[in-house]
Amino acid sequence: MDVSVDLELGPAVNVTDEMRDAVADAFDHAGLGVNWKRMPGDRSLVERSRRSAPPTLQVFVRTDSECSTLGVINAIHSPLTAALTRISAELPTLPLGFVTVTPDGKRSYSFRATDTPAAIEEAMAVIETSADLDSATLGWFSDENRWLRLEEKIQVSGSVDRLKEILSGAPPDTRTTDQIDLEGRSPLHLAAMRDDVDEARTLVARGQGVNLW
Repeated sequence: MDVSVDLELGPAVNVTDEMRDAVADAFDHAGLGVNWKRMPGDRSLVERSRRSAPPTLQVFVRTDSECSTLGVINAIHSPLTAALTRISAELPTLPLGFVTVTPDGKRSYSFRATDTPAAIEEAMAVIETSADLDSATLGWFSDENRWLRLEEKIQVSGSVDRLKEILSGAPPDTRTTDQIDLEGRSPLHLAAMRDDVDEARTLVARGQGVNLW
């Protein structure tokens, strides 16, 4: 199976050379070749962002082969785990996540910035348990030691303040309220990553679906 790994690290205004090098070294050390989306260091991105946000790394694991989400993860499970845990150790405040992209669609797996390398390794060790979760957006909750549907957790918590804590994804490309970006991220997800509680509350009040991805 041919699998490609694309990296998106941004927003550029808050990404340092040391941070980019640490990410690149982690994947190189794990033996995974990667493609950078929006080349790191491209400062033109600053002009396209209406509001800066903390740096976030999103990893896109892609294949054109007919296979399940877990199939594409399993194809590079060991090196992907090694890269993610190494990045977590080197950049402990950087939110991490990865998105599988197969002919059947996309699925997002997110970690919290507070997750340790050991927590990420534990999450990857039980990634198979996510097979029974009917959602395109999953998050690892180390306090519960399991993968959960993010929309389920949001509904249980009933708090937009919790929303910004449990979602992790890429920085915003847009602040429109009626569309998703090129990678399928919703305005609610982007508002959460900007720490914009007021906008998130407004979107929820307008009926923004928490499972839109």
